[in-house]
Amino acid sequence: MKQIPRVALVLLVILALFWGGNWPILKVAVREAPVFWFRTVCAWGGAAGLLLIAVASGMSLKVPRADWPRLALVGLLSIAGWNAFSGYGVLNLPAGRASMLGYTMPLWLVILSVTWLNEKLDVQNLLGIVLGMSGVVLLIGEDMGAFVRAPVGTLCMLGAASTWAVGVALLKKRPFALKPTVQTAWMMVIGGFPTAFLALAFESAVPPPMSGAAWAAIVYNVVVAGVLCYWAFYKLVGMVPASVTGISSLSVPVVGVLTGMFFLGEVPTWSDWVALALIVSALAVVLVIPRRPVT
Repeated sequence: MKQIPRVALVLLVILALFWGGNWPILKVAVREAPVFWFRTVCAWGGAAGLLLIAVASGMSLKVPRADWPRLALVGLLSIAGWNAFSGYGVLNLPAGRASMLGYTMPLWLVILSVTWLNEKLDVQNLLGIVLGMSGVVLLIGEDMGAFVRAPVGTLCMLGAASTWAVGVALLKKRPFALKPTVQTAWMMVIGGFPTAFLALAFESAVPPPMSGAAWAAIVYNVVVAGVLCYWAFYKLVGMVPASVTGISSLSVPVVGVLTGMFFLGEVPTWSDWVALALIVSALAVVLVIPRRPVT
């Protein structure tokens, strides 16, 4: 397997800092904003931003008619599935812990990349997934008591992870002939419809009065986590194998835990620190050590 391009490493840094740092910001938003309303605003606000960028850059917004069903499916899984499940998950778990559970995504994505996408794993990826997912399993194991008492948070985050992974695998199986900006924008448009329906059914089209901090968190989720990070992630998906995308994304919950400590006063346990060490080791193995093919 070839070395990871430098541009891909830059994209990974963007995702780690701005998606990882969003977890405590996300918790600030969902404490006041109705979950489905908030996720719909994020999806459609991010889509609007990406479409404006595409138009300003002279990109065509046209999607071939034959691609719409598959694009809709990917959008429903990757955007709607992730947004709906993770929104409720972060309400029921500490922000750092929720981010790590959500990033069991690499496990499902690596399994799909080997069994469905026929990707070959090298030594670094095999070791990286073992180290990284050992850290995630450690976190889930500590959560078993809480899971028995109140399983909603853990189940939601695992549901978010699995739907996201299936959506990415579908995208890698048959890539679209679209610019990443346009592709991501239409996925977000489609992904916003289910959460909009749920918002109208169970919440309200008009949110309750919210603090300035909550509105600032919403703006961050639209502009930074929505426009910038979604574009960077799906640009990355088109550049590297699915297994590398999944393992590399483990950098996000590391930043999520650290920012949760700083901004929300969350105190990691010993198992959190061990899990972080395992995940950082996985990232070092995948992104730093020279690659050798599996023989």
